[in-house]
Amino acid sequence: YKSIIHFCLVVLCVTLVAGQDRDCDHLQFRCEACVRTLNDISDNRLPVFNNECRAKLRRTWRWRNVGRCELTKLNC
Repeated sequence: YKSIIHFCLVVLCVTLVAGQDRDCDHLQFRCEACVRTLNDISDNRLPVFNNECRAKLRRTWRWRNVGRCELTKLNC
């Protein structure tokens, strides 16, 4: 009986995580569509954020620029 409950919980968790992936992909897609309409390109490229992260992490990591929509998806 306990194994059936355990199995059901695992299936539920996997289903919830898979559902979140699709929502996050959709969120990134909608964000990219919105960002294309902005006049200021720095709104998408986040130059200050990327420069600060690169400066803080230069000794331990190789930073690559991330855009607003990629960061939004990662946050999701």
